[in-house]
Amino acid sequence: MSPLVTKSIIHLCRKWNRILKADEERGLSTNLQDGTQNFGRLIYHKVTTFNLFKRTLTDVQHGIYSTRVYIILLLTGVYILVLYSTSIAGSQQIIVQNPSKDQVEDLNKLYLSGLSCPCRRPSMPRSTFMHHEVRLHPFCTSSFVRDDHWLQYWTMKFLNGTIDPTPPFYWADVRKHGLKFFHYVKIVCDLAATTVSESLNAFDTEQFFSSQPISQLEFNDLTSNWDSYLYTQVTYD
Repeated sequence: MSPLVTKSIIHLCRKWNRILKADEERGLSTNLQDGTQNFGRLIYHKVTTFNLFKRTLTDVQHGIYSTRVYIILLLTGVYILVLYSTSIAGSQQIIVQNPSKDQVEDLNKLYLSGLSCPCRRPSMPRSTFMHHEVRLHPFCTSSFVRDDHWLQYWTMKFLNGTIDPTPPFYWADVRKHGLKFFHYVKIVCDLAATTVSESLNAFDTEQFFSSQPISQLEFNDLTSNWDSYLYTQVTYD
């Protein structure tokens, strides 16, 4: 066999092998493409027909819609939880030692929800920051009620030490019943002073408790409401 024929045969064999390889690659590519398309169709079918409520809902379509709503809500909840956890992890605690009133006001405006006051005494009596002074009617503190010499006048005690138990006065004369009148007035004044003092003492000893700092405006409103309540209580008592 001549070298020319040998070369021709070898050339034909190589060409045939290239043709076979190309067919195989084309077949593999086609199979891979078909497999990918089939897998995509399967995934799409599973997603669109996914039903978690097969045993709960008899209507398949309702079960599919309920499953989608459930998954959306679940993913939303997980997303919010992740955001919340991230924000907490990224927060920083700042401690201000012995802040002034102005600093507390500024911090309260900036960090209203996250401001805390780990004080040793979260409560204190109202008398610490409130003061009330009792002022009775001037007549109750006048000499007409408090001066013993004035009250002795109504006993008709004479200079020689004798007392006239039935002085000869007209029945409408104030000197006849003046001692009883001023004595009753003294009792009423003392009763009023005792009642008001007891109410004030009970009010002042009550504890004011606050776990969080409050602004000056809130504090003023709070004390104003307390004053109104105390005034009402004393008035009706």
